[in-house]
Parts: sequence; C-alpha cells; structure tokens
Amino acid sequence: MTDTLILLPNSIYVNFIVERLERLFPGKSKYLVLDEGFSNKNYITHPAIIKYFYNGRNKNLNPDLSSYKRVIVHLHDQNTAHFITNYNKSFPGATYIWVLWGADLYYLPDFVKYIGTHFTQPYINRRLPNSLVIQGKQFIRMLLGWSNSYSYKKSYQLFDAIATVAQGDYEKAFNYFNKNYRLIQYSHLSISQMFDEENRISAPAGNSILLGNSGDPANNHDVILDQLASIEIRRTVVCPLSYGDPEYIQVISAYGSQKLGTYFHPITSFMPPKEYYAMLQGCSIAIFNHKIQQAYGNIIGLLWNGTKVFLNEENTIFQNLKEWGLHIFSIRTDLNKEEINNELSTEEIIHNRTILANMFSDEAVDNYYRSLMNFNQVV
Repeated sequence: MTDTLILLPNSIYVNFIVERLERLFPGKSKYLVLDEGFSNKNYITHPAIIKYFYNGRNKNLNPDLSSYKRVIVHLHDQNTAHFITNYNKSFPGATYIWVLWGADLYYLPDFVKYIGTHFTQPYINRRLPNSLVIQGKQFIRMLLGWSNSYSYKKSYQLFDAIATVAQGDYEKAFNYFNKNYRLIQYSHLSISQMFDEENRISAPAGNSILLGNSGDPANNHDVILDQLASIEIRRTVVCPLSYGDPEYIQVISAYGSQKLGTYFHPITSFMPPKEYYAMLQGCSIAIFNHKIQQAYGNIIGLLWNGTKVFLNEENTIFQNLKEWGLHIFSIRTDLNKEEINNELSTEEIIHNRTILANMFSDEAVDNYYRSLMNFNQVV
C-alpha cells in the first residue's frame, strides 16, 4: 500500500533517493516533482517519479491524495509550501517531514542577507524580495491564493520533524521558527554514491588547491583569493565556476587572475565527469568559504579521498565534522603558508575514512532512510 507522499525537486540527486527508497520500501511511496517548467534541464530519470506541472496556482490534483499518512518534502520552496498548505486537509492526521537541503533555510530573507562578504553580498542580495514592487506582487499572489513568500514562511509550521545530517541546521530552524520539531538523522547519499567506483580517488595525485564548488556568490571566493595572494601561494588554484551567477562568475574570474596571475585556473565550462574527477584527484587541498551548508557531498567525498579541507567556522558542516572527530581545518585560524603546504598524513586520511565509513556507509545510509520512513509524530 502506498502510504507516503514524497515531494522532490528537479535534481540529479532525487534519482539516487528514489532508487534507495524503492530498494528498501518497494511500492510504499508516491514521488512527485512539482515543476514550473522554467528550466530547460530535466534531471529526472527514475521511472517511479512523476513530474507534474505546478505553477503555484494549481488547486486540483489526483483524488488519491487522501490516503497518505506521511508527507515528506525535500528542498521546501514556495510551490511545495502552496501544495501542502492547500492539500493538508486531504490527508488528515498525516505526519509532515521537512528534509532540509540547506537552501530552503538559508535563502530565506532573514538568513541570506548575512551569508556573504562585503564583496559577494551585493550579488546575493539580488535574490531578495526587498523592493516594494516585488513585495506588492507577493501580496497580490497571496490574495489570489497563489504561491507567495508570506504563506511560504508560515508553511514551515506545518512540519512535525526535520531530517538533516547537520545538527546545527536543525537548531537554527528550531529557534528561528520557534517550533518544537523532532530531529531525524539523515543523509541522501552514501560514500559509494558520492564518488562512483570508476571515478573513485584513492589519494590526491597532485598538489593543486581546489577553491569552492561553483559560481554561487555564497562561495565567498574573494576572502580566500586575498589570503592566498598574501601568503604568495605558488601552486595552481582550481576554481569551478561552470554554473552560478553569470555576472559574478565574470567578476570573480577577473579578480582571481588579478590576485594570483597564472596560478589561478577558473573552470567556466562544463567538464565531463571523468575529467572533473581527474581534476579533483590532482587537488591535495580544498577550500570552501561558505558560511552555510553547501557542497556537503563534495566535502565528504574529498575527505574520504585524502584531501585536506579548510572550511568557514560559521558553516554547520565544519561544526559537525569537528564534533565527529575528523581532521578538518579552519579558514580563520589554520589557513596559512605552513598548513597549506602540509598535506594530510596517511594516518590522518585513514582516521577520517574510518569515521566517514561509520557515518556514510551504504548500511548507515539505509538506516537513515529507515528512520525517515518509519518516523511517526508522537503527540
């Protein structure tokens, strides 16, 4: 019997999620992607996933939306908010679970205005609905019963639990929404999925430095470029910028070249997976200056493969990894010439892998999924 409704984003990761769920709980869930049709990219390949055109105005769906006892929302946005607000009466007594991906918390206006630097925040602010015109449109949408930012924030009160691997993200949501959510320990992917067997890196094969994971301004590249220039780094700095904010990508590419000259290598076009993994294999150092949870899979995968990783201390990922006992390094206190020129020892790599194997093995991730699917709210 299908007893769980799962709302998913149009993302490559959802295929892995559904594949695991169908292995563990075959036929127990209905998978729905609410897609506005704006993107020309379709990442959905699993046959069990239904892609439904949903523009935040729809109010009539299949009548079978009455039998679910559990509703799980991945990457909560205005459309999923509109959906659960309008249809929650269709499944009375259902338990609502928010699988927190990161952007669904940190890109709310009260968080997003603090995630950048003086250099990057202006680019980030362009996403904020801060003009009177935008606010007026959102108000009109609310009056019409369409998806809108006002109802979006209120919709977080419908959830009974938060599923996340980052304890810090749960605590921020708990305090911000003033809601006594239950916590479910959860991870989308296992180590074997973060890097497939064919492209698995056994250990760094070069001494390049990886800077960030995209052209999203939340990477805060400028601070790191300044620091690397100040210690007169003489190593290749690889900077993936193949997607993100186009204007920011142009600006940060120029800034990196200005600061590091020929040592700065921006990647502004798509790299096939084999080439990308080969590039990662040549990086013994990785630096991610996000103040928020981003690039989790990249970070875990790189640590597994022996890369020395530097993170922003404000990032909940840094806090988690420290608590688990991994060898992880702070940008604020550790990013200096000595540390950046000393790679992880074999003993440190083995130590990190042992911890990560316990947290993200296929067996451990299977258990996270079981906890998610077996969760019932205690009244």
